[in-house]
Amino acid sequence: ITAAALQRLSDRLRCVRLDRLRPRALTAATKTLVAMMTPRLRVLGAADVPTLGRQALAAAAEMCPALTVLDFTGSGQHNMVLPWVALMAGCPALQELRISGMGGEQGWTSHPAV
Repeated sequence: ITAAALQRLSDRLRCVRLDRLRPRALTAATKTLVAMMTPRLRVLGAADVPTLGRQALAAAAEMCPALTVLDFTGSGQHNMVLPWVALMAGCPALQELRISGMGGEQGWTSHPAV
């Protein structure tokens, strides 16, 4: 399945869960997830996706204003940056943010720093 096909399908979806996605290319997980993001999306999950890039969080903040649940548990590359100000501004309905274990052993940092 291609990113273009996922994007056409995503216009109707309110919930996308891509848990344990294991793409062959390092950037493929982020591209797949971003292709599924729409303004109607309310639940976005990508738990246990170690190759998830930093751009995924920024894209969610920009493209998903109706988001109420964001789950990146155990996902992300080392030293993930959590753009918490952008998430709060871009996703005003966000009620659940699941980031336990995000960024692997190196964890994550916030931007701007707390």
